[in-house]
Amino acid sequence: MFYVLMIIAAMSLAILYKFFPRKKTFGYFCILLFVIFSVSAYFANHQPDKEKITQEQIERIQNQQQIFISWYANYQKNIDALDRNWQLYYKIVDILRTQAVYEKITYDQLVELETAAIEEQIKIHNLNPPPELDEDCRIILTEIITKTQNYSDAQVKVISAVRQIANPETAKNLVELNRQIKNITLREVPAGLFYASEIAEIRNKLILPEEGINK
Repeated sequence: MFYVLMIIAAMSLAILYKFFPRKKTFGYFCILLFVIFSVSAYFANHQPDKEKITQEQIERIQNQQQIFISWYANYQKNIDALDRNWQLYYKIVDILRTQAVYEKITYDQLVELETAAIEEQIKIHNLNPPPELDEDCRIILTEIITKTQNYSDAQVKVISAVRQIANPETAKNLVELNRQIKNITLREVPAGLFYASEIAEIRNKLILPEEGINK
């Protein structure tokens, strides 16, 4: 491509030569173009070679990918459990809102939900990054785990607080109970669990380079 441009430039100069008023000025112009093309050619041919990845490095990255995929699949089970807990919580809250008389079966559902939330909380607090992953990926996973633990703690706090005030032995006024539940929900339920950016960062670290293999 460079040589094609050189030929085109030479032909253009030949044509311009006939129309240049001063040949000396034309000579300076040619020297300037020659310098520009020479510098361009030098940098085009002396770009640093990209470091090629070895087959061993490829296999190591692929192994890291599989470790992360396995961990993330199990982690998603914890997230699904947290989502189910919230779904059941709001279902129970809706039932309480529509009940004319407080039924003990609704309280029993709250007790079961609290137990399930605490069990999931324990599982999440036992989460750890896989030791086989590189340190920079483990650090990011630790941040995700900490976020998830805080989120699970908040969930247990909300459900336990509602279960305590919803005890049928002490909660006689459904209107007041629903008002208290609404306040707890608005004040204590976390906005959400956001970790997409951290997952994207890990995936970027585990992408195979596009450079060829150095055998």
